[in-house]
Amino acid sequence: MKQYIANKSPIYYGWIILLISTSMSAVRPVMAVATLSVFITPMSDELNWSRTAFSGAVSIGGFVGAFASPIIGKGIIAFTDGIKTIQNTRLMSRIMRSAYDLNCLLIQHAEDYNLSKDGMV
Repeated sequence: MKQYIANKSPIYYGWIILLISTSMSAVRPVMAVATLSVFITPMSDELNWSRTAFSGAVSIGGFVGAFASPIIGKGIIAFTDGIKTIQNTRLMSRIMRSAYDLNCLLIQHAEDYNLSKDGMV
């Protein structure tokens, strides 16, 4: 299928992939806001917020997330590149305790090279 599209299209195949992925990135936030809109009334009532305040909080959250993501990403990459996992058990234990204390989600590809060496797990 990929070869068929690549041979028949006058546009380079990579540009088609870029267009599709960019389109999906543009649509995704709209769906997230539409999903959040289900909670506007109950959360506004419970928190005694106006809809303007609620929308402002959502907007501020989006901006904070957009600006914090590169910083958080660099912090994640500092510990691991996604392929080479953390091998220091004390460091991983501290990270897990801190994540628990902060009530944060921790995603980690757990692989101990000493255990998985030579295919033995």
